[in-house]
Amino acid sequence: MNLISLYHNLHYVNVYKNYLYYIYSKKAHIILTNINTMPSKFQEMLRTQRLNDETSRAGLKWEQDEDDQLMRMISDGVTHTDIAKTLSRSEGSIKTRLILFGINKMEKDGLTIEDAASTVNLTDKDLTEYLERKALREDRRHNKTASGSRHQSTVSNADIYDLLMKINKKLDSRS
Repeated sequence: MNLISLYHNLHYVNVYKNYLYYIYSKKAHIILTNINTMPSKFQEMLRTQRLNDETSRAGLKWEQDEDDQLMRMISDGVTHTDIAKTLSRSEGSIKTRLILFGINKMEKDGLTIEDAASTVNLTDKDLTEYLERKALREDRRHNKTASGSRHQSTVSNADIYDLLMKINKKLDSRS
């Protein structure tokens, strides 16, 4: 093999290596971008609900006039289903909002759980179950942080990119 053909072969190898580097860096960027922007199941559910006219306000912040309208409709005896349709919310969000109002009444006005439940047209079981689930969530959260078992990722996108580049260098050294 003469010097010129060796030069051409090396040139093509370098061009190929540069092309691979470009591809790896693009793929790394795409992978990292997709990892950071993938919606959760909850976000997907909200997106689907917002496409539906009957639940188009799902997951959005409640406005004061919506809260006022909710309480007026509850005092008028309107069903949760009809309230949800009127306010373009899910029935679950209506019930949760009423539970939060009931708990607020208990804390601010000193109402019993039965009285608070009746003011928002729910059962005391609804409020009790919500409070129990909330206590369990808080206990789990406290236990995770206290035991140090909570996984906190210290790997950044730059770390992942550097690792991909190291892999690329190892591949280069083998060729």
